[in-house]
Amino acid sequence: MYIHFHQEDYLVDGLKVKGFEIVNLQRKDYLMQEGAGVTDLIIIAKKRS
Repeated sequence: MYIHFHQEDYLVDGLKVKGFEIVNLQRKDYLMQEGAGVTDLIIIAKKRS
C-alpha cells in the first residue's frame, strides 16, 4: 500500500491554479489499531466553467 502525505495549502493551491473551485474541505480523525492518531483530509472540488 502506498501512502502520500501532502499539505492542505499545496493541494488547494494546485486545484485553484488548474481551474477548480473548492466546494467542501473537511478533516476526519481516526485512531489506528496501534494507538496512533491519523487525520484524513477530504477535498471536494468542481471545475469552473
